[in-house]
Amino acid sequence: MIFVGSSQSYAASNPNVRFFNDSKALAAHTPPTAEERKRTSARAKIAHLYTMQSWYCDEMLSNVELMKEVSRADLIVGELSTFVLP
Repeated sequence: MIFVGSSQSYAASNPNVRFFNDSKALAAHTPPTAEERKRTSARAKIAHLYTMQSWYCDEMLSNVELMKEVSRADLIVGELSTFVLP
């Protein structure tokens, strides 16, 4: 099974996908403008990514039903590639 935030519509047609509410991480993310991306340092981009990952993980780990399913997993892989860094 693959667990993704409900905002990740790319996975909706996959029968192996399970969704969890990721509204906090999604609400906190506003795509940066091209000018903002140019002005943002690499260090700030990495700090932003860690913050986003923290919110995303908090929402996943606080989902009791999902955690019951995950507790039977042989392997868990996490990634946050669908969010754009500032």
